[in-house]
Amino acid sequence: MDALHLAGAESATANVFLTADDKLLKLATRLSSQLQVTVANPVFWLLENL
Repeated sequence: MDALHLAGAESATANVFLTADDKLLKLATRLSSQLQVTVANPVFWLLENL
């Protein structure tokens, strides 16, 4: 289901997509050069952006 949300984030030209799905995070890391949106864990993203 998160993959569908990620596709929506790409389509909407979002800057970041937050997910706690470790499998999706690993896949997005491998495909980061092909993605236009940053995919991150919400806890880590929040700690980095506060």
